[in-house]
Amino acid sequence: FILPFEICKKMTQNGLTSVLKHETICMDAHRYQDADRQYQEYCAKRSSSDVSSVKSHVRSHHASHVEGDVKETNNSEIVQRLQKLSDENKEMRKTMSEMSSKIKILEDIMREITLSKGDIKVAKPESVKPLNAAKQNGPSAADDDDVDLFGSDEENEDDARIREERLKAYENKKSKKPALIAKSSVVLDVKPWDDETDMKALEEAVRSISTEGLKWGAGKLVPLAYGIKKLQLVAIVEDDKVSIDWLQEAIQEHEDLVQSVDIAAFNKL
Repeated sequence: FILPFEICKKMTQNGLTSVLKHETICMDAHRYQDADRQYQEYCAKRSSSDVSSVKSHVRSHHASHVEGDVKETNNSEIVQRLQKLSDENKEMRKTMSEMSSKIKILEDIMREITLSKGDIKVAKPESVKPLNAAKQNGPSAADDDDVDLFGSDEENEDDARIREERLKAYENKKSKKPALIAKSSVVLDVKPWDDETDMKALEEAVRSISTEGLKWGAGKLVPLAYGIKKLQLVAIVEDDKVSIDWLQEAIQEHEDLVQSVDIAAFNKL
């Protein structure tokens, strides 16, 4: 292969670089590409390792700070709880000491009361002696008469007589006292047939009912409906002598004037 003369001349005049400057084909391009790829991979690995190392350093630093804060918080809470428990323990000890002192005082009081009662119980049998023994022992037994709790037979007879007299006086007083009579106050509603009923005649008919233990009180006319008025009358009755049912039946016997009888109020006197 022989280059043309003109090309060889240009190569000698302008140099080899001027000729290769116009060349568009690179035979070693794959080598440059491989070198560039290796360089980019190296940079990528270096940057990723640097970033991971920085992240790990930040995480470890943050974890150490958080752990320190948690430890300080836990320590402060524990100290506060211990202080609270200590205060409660002191208050409980104080309360227990006060209670123990009060219980001791109560025990002393109860002991004194028990001893005083025991002295009284022991003194009674020593001071009591039979009456016959006092008569037989003479002067020494006569000294014990002052503390004889049972007394003599004469005193017992006098006490019985006085008691009987008081019972008789009480019975006589009770017999003279008037017996309590149970009474009731009843308010009756007496209703007529219509508005043409003579209410004055109706009231006279009701008040004409009389028996032992019955006493009529005040009466008045109360409007009912449609111009009709009812008679409201008070009756004082003795419970043992007058029956309310009997009184209602007696009033309803006046059929030409009375339609019905109702109990409006009932009170014990």
